Amino acid sequence: MNYEFIKYAPALIVALIWGSTFVISKSILETGITPVQLIFCRFVLAYIALCVMCPKPYKMEKTLTELKMFLIGLTGGSLYFFLEYNGLKMSSATNVGLICATVPIATALLFIILRLMKPTRGFIIGSMVALAGVACVVLNGMLVLNLSPLGDFITFLAVFSWAVYSLLLTKMPKEVTELQTTRRLFFYGALTILPVVLLESDAPSPAEIWGKMNWTHILGTAYLGLVASGASLWLWNVSFRTIGAAKTNNFLYLLPIVSAASAAIFFSKEITIWVVAGTLLIFIGLIIANNKQNK
Repeated sequence: MNYEFIKYAPALIVALIWGSTFVISKSILETGITPVQLIFCRFVLAYIALCVMCPKPYKMEKTLTELKMFLIGLTGGSLYFFLEYNGLKMSSATNVGLICATVPIATALLFIILRLMKPTRGFIIGSMVALAGVACVVLNGMLVLNLSPLGDFITFLAVFSWAVYSLLLTKMPKEVTELQTTRRLFFYGALTILPVVLLESDAPSPAEIWGKMNWTHILGTAYLGLVASGASLWLWNVSFRTIGAAKTNNFLYLLPIVSAASAAIFFSKEITIWVVAGTLLIFIGLIIANNKQNK
């Protein structure tokens, strides 16, 4: 029996988890908590969980390695989420969804420019087919985009931030485990987003937020912090080391499918022919792009 598919399992699991976070986040944000406060809560919960899983952090002997850890926490943590949320404030969810779907292509382009990856015809064709599938799911038959130059530009900055994070992960020393890297990521992520939390003038107090939360909101926040942040980014980092940055990021194309399915389950949204067609294109694209002949 061929167990080749097992190495793709971590990235697939994470894509399924991350695709469900949009629905859960929307529910929690209705309590009045700001996006930045929710990000900070997620990072703190993830860091606590990873401290339990990895009680002994890696002892940094080189300043350069510690600098990489800081930049990983910034680009893959606080900066990425801060830019994405602000992009959502200024632009439409459709625009942000389509722009964020270019993460795999942006990452591949960065690797190609730095001569860290040799593109193949199959990888390029598969990526474009998957991106077309994302467009079908996100646009859902409505071919009109409401352009918001500033919001769209901020979202592109978020995409670039994730591409840099992907690059930095591939440059970590082999003696640093994925758990150690992920633990540092959330430490620096929480540290760098904290000033933004403290500077929010119109943010509700923790007491006000707690008063509006019920047990489903509490469980949802725990899920976002422990599962969707801590466990998922650890699995994501494992996948980077196993199958590489480009192939791992290609699984981000699955997020719109999971989001559409979650919306159908929890908000009774209709699954249209466009979603079905887009799903097929995404899976076909992933199969082509992740063919074992594509380096």
